Amino acid sequence: MIKLIMYKNIFHNNKHELEDVVVKNIPSIHNKKSKKNVDINKLLNRVKINQLSERKQKFIFFSFGFLLVNFMGIFVFVIR
Repeated sequence: MIKLIMYKNIFHNNKHELEDVVVKNIPSIHNKKSKKNVDINKLLNRVKINQLSERKQKFIFFSFGFLLVNFMGIFVFVIR
């Protein structure tokens, strides 16, 4: 564990203070060269589930649009 002491100048409310900041751990950079095995069936199932949810969203969107057009037509018909 490496301790690093840094001094920080703070100027707040017209006061100048010197504050000690202690950093206990310096983050290190790790090289990740290991390859992970990927199950193609899980990926394909995730794609199918995403496509199904997109179809549901499209169906709901178009049905709301259709209902809106119908209600506007009924509204115009009733007013006349």
